[in-house]
Formats: sequence, structure tokens, C-alpha cells
Amino acid sequence: MQPGLRYTTVSDVLGRSNEAHIEVMQMIPDKAIALESSTGLIKFRAVFELAELAPNRCSVMCNLRFEFSHLIFNLAQPLVEAITENRIRGDLETLRASL
Repeated sequence: MQPGLRYTTVSDVLGRSNEAHIEVMQMIPDKAIALESSTGLIKFRAVFELAELAPNRCSVMCNLRFEFSHLIFNLAQPLVEAITENRIRGDLETLRASL
């Protein structure tokens, strides 16, 4: 994985299909990954910082900034935040499985 890598995800957000184009903005091996999406129902920038706990074990801290493309999502912000957190956890598991 390196800066400039782009990929597409499709997910269901409150009953609506959401296609997001995501770009790796920064990659510091064993330290940090920054992802950004400026398309889809939820635009975001996520920075994942890794900290080694032990050999072959690490913790991941996520700093997430996002905005909604539709007013209805602003009204449902707590629900959307929970959905987003679950999606990020799933994405991290997918990433971990691919490394």
C-alpha cells in the first residue's frame, strides 16, 4: 500500500447504496495510514496510527473527520456515527487479513 492507491467500496447506509472512492493519502510503514474519500454519501478523512504493543501485536487509534452529503444524515448523526465506526472496524479487519 502506498500514497496514491485508490479503491472503491460499496456499502449500505441507512438503506441507501453508497459507493465511495477512497485514496491512500499517507503511508508510513508500521506507523500510520491516512485515507480520504471526497465522494459518496459520507465524505471523510481517516488517520490510523499504529503503536507496537509486542512482537506481532499493535494497537490502532483512528482519528476520523467526516461530513454528510445530505441533510437527512445530519439529523441521524448518532446512528451514522455508529454505522461508520462499525464500517471502519470491518475495513481494518479486511486490511489485517490482506497483510
